[in-house]
Amino acid sequence: AEIYTNKREIKIPTIFSFLLVGFVIFLIGRFFLNTVNFSTASRKEVGRVEVSNVFPNQVTIFWQTIQKKPAWIVFGTSEDKLDRIAIDKKDDEKNRKPYKNHYMVLQNLEENRRYFFKFVVDNKLISKKDGSPFTFTTISSKIGVNNLQPAYGKIIDQKGKPIENAVVFLYVKDAYSLSALSKNSGEW
Repeated sequence: AEIYTNKREIKIPTIFSFLLVGFVIFLIGRFFLNTVNFSTASRKEVGRVEVSNVFPNQVTIFWQTIQKKPAWIVFGTSEDKLDRIAIDKKDDEKNRKPYKNHYMVLQNLEENRRYFFKFVVDNKLISKKDGSPFTFTTISSKIGVNNLQPAYGKIIDQKGKPIENAVVFLYVKDAYSLSALSKNSGEW
């Protein structure tokens, strides 16, 4: 008895199975890794941007979105490697709420170092108009502060009720701006 095999019959199911497995891997990757796959968005989604509270190891970034949206910042010490995340001070890691005014404190920074950052809104990266990231530089710990007195206050509405999560800015000539977020008592 002679055994005869047709190699063509084996190739079609093999190619089909590779395509099917590739498609399934693609779908699983899209489903589970969707938050990693950022696209770029228009700068028009972001309004005011302000860096304040510049210290050797910490900086505060306030920014506004045109509509209430959950958002955060990706940042790092290289334009090409934005590998750290900062979330809104009003949020926790698992629960990010939509806001128009975003207030983020970037901590554990190196002194006298330039940092790069972009905003993330609807899983879209937002950068400057030319596509480059925003930047700030921390100060040296050798810079002293002379006779800085505490500033504080309370924010209330027209009926005398305290306003929570209001952002307060303090501008001093020839110095970095300072900012604070009001507590539920309205105090900052």
